[in-house]
Amino acid sequence: MPANASLTDHADAGERLVRAASLVGDQEDFHVWRQRRNAWVGATAKLLAATGGHVESFREAASVSHPLSHWHQALEAELQAIRDAIDLLHAKSSVE
Repeated sequence: MPANASLTDHADAGERLVRAASLVGDQEDFHVWRQRRNAWVGATAKLLAATGGHVESFREAASVSHPLSHWHQALEAELQAIRDAIDLLHAKSSVE
């Protein structure tokens, strides 16, 4: 993401990540997708920290509370976590 990206830009990127999950067809695809997810979480947390945002709330929303052994289950749990994090970003950006 560009250095001047807004919370809305990051929320949009998260929504693209959710849509990209439909292309995950096997465990290898899932690992690549998860790397993109982790990069998005890191970049968004960095933006929130720079703007005095709620980094911990975002990280909590974006995380899966317990590891799942099968990649199908993990993907579904991570998708829900991303949706929760996007909702938090939308709420924060509407306040600003």
